[in-house]
Amino acid sequence: MKTWTTFRSYAAGALLASLAVITTASLFAQPPKLPSLPGRGGDAAAQPAAGNANAGSPGAAPAKKSDGSEFIIPENATPDQLFEMANKLLNTEQSFGTEAEYNAWVKKMVQTVYTIANKILKMNVDDETYKKAIALKGEMIYYHVWANADAFPKYEKFIEEIQKDPLLLKADGGQKVIDGQVVSFLHEKCIRAVQAGGSADDIQKSIDEFRAIVMRDPEFVSMIPSFVYPVSQMATEKKDPKILKDAFLKFATDMKKSDDKTLNDAANGLMGLLRFAELEGKPLKVVGTTVSGAKFDPDSLKGKVFLLNFWATWVTPCIAQYPELLALYIQYHDKGFEIVGYNMDTELDKFKDYVAQKNVPWENLSEQMSTDNKQPSMAEFYGITTMPTLILVGKDGNVIKNDVDIDTLKKLLAEQLK
Repeated sequence: MKTWTTFRSYAAGALLASLAVITTASLFAQPPKLPSLPGRGGDAAAQPAAGNANAGSPGAAPAKKSDGSEFIIPENATPDQLFEMANKLLNTEQSFGTEAEYNAWVKKMVQTVYTIANKILKMNVDDETYKKAIALKGEMIYYHVWANADAFPKYEKFIEEIQKDPLLLKADGGQKVIDGQVVSFLHEKCIRAVQAGGSADDIQKSIDEFRAIVMRDPEFVSMIPSFVYPVSQMATEKKDPKILKDAFLKFATDMKKSDDKTLNDAANGLMGLLRFAELEGKPLKVVGTTVSGAKFDPDSLKGKVFLLNFWATWVTPCIAQYPELLALYIQYHDKGFEIVGYNMDTELDKFKDYVAQKNVPWENLSEQMSTDNKQPSMAEFYGITTMPTLILVGKDGNVIKNDVDIDTLKKLLAEQLK
């Protein structure tokens, strides 16, 4: 008998880490976790949610086989009791013999929580309860659409309805709930356009609508990277980096002109992402401060093929990747291959201890030690927020491949250093 963990934790590979425990803080629908870009996603880099939702944790009770009783909704339950039931379903552990059994349970669970949300919405409830129920309903519609692409029109209809909902529109904070749901919907719409092989025009309208929401509510800037991803994917598939720049340049410009510091900072980050996306074929100069406190000499890389590795000790994939990088370093170093680590730790002792304990043979720079108020660091300039991020640079100093994964790196090194 195989035990599957909670719906939230099991689905995290394809969705955001989890749905939020339903509290007054979790009023926003959660967007999907995007398929990881090589070196820019995965376990250590969950993408931000559309709001300050607190992730729930799996229930502590031992996993057991479902008998269906957890889906029975009490007839006279109060809204609080119904929310509690929904949270329990979203966080419970069940035991399943097959994946088919698991999928059937999840389908029933989503339908039950959806029914719970509708039941609450039909009650005479206060504004806070109403907002939470709307958010819960939106989350369940999203999960239903994720499992059944044909249900997307239902999602679209829901978004249209809540944008005209008089109760939400008059409630304090109601517009934020609407915006959170709309952001998630627009995000999903962008992904679908890319998957369908659409054009840049197909997604520009969604990006423009998202931009309008961000400009009136800077809290949603945390979702910008999630919108950048599908456009970046389209640009890669069509081999046209200009697609990404065209889609977001006005976005960045508008935020830069704003009087809001959050938007100004987000503009800098977005420009960094755009620079990163256009790196291939362009020169890359490595600057920063080494673990010993000395300024790195970029001339030491002249005429060499080198890998710039943005990493952190607290990111599991970075640590897991080290033996493979070391093997490549040993194999190709004498042929002119170099690695430069760029560490993102804020706790310098952990960074220094790791480098010393592993006796890392290549130079390592520190983001913490390289930060200069007068000019952006390399991580800031290129919008590096997830680790590991690997950039391969050729002997001419131009980028061969950004976001390179280990398998591709092996092939490229074999070609570059025969």
